[in-house]
Amino acid sequence: KTALSTRNDASMAPKSGATGASAAAPKTVLDKIVAAVSRMADPTGSSRVAIVKFLKSEYAVDNANAIKKALKAGVDSGKLLQKGQSFMVPGVELKPVEEEQITISEVRAGK
Repeated sequence: KTALSTRNDASMAPKSGATGASAAAPKTVLDKIVAAVSRMADPTGSSRVAIVKFLKSEYAVDNANAIKKALKAGVDSGKLLQKGQSFMVPGVELKPVEEEQITISEVRAGK
């Protein structure tokens, strides 16, 4: 790229604080985990494996040690609740998904 196109690219980038998403972007691994658990919105909690997959796809976080330490720190500080291998954000109640009712009607070929 030329210097002119680089300057244009930089000027076209959103300013910090211009959008709510960029201003509220999680910075620490723990903040990213809390955001991931909230966005996955699983009523039974998000599994460790699902959290790792989400962090890899959304935030490019692939450091297993950092994720493990952040999960432990989150549980210790009260930012996360742990049930077995699943984690939830305290204070956020999610309704369980209602199962659809399926009616089966018998159709016979008439005489």
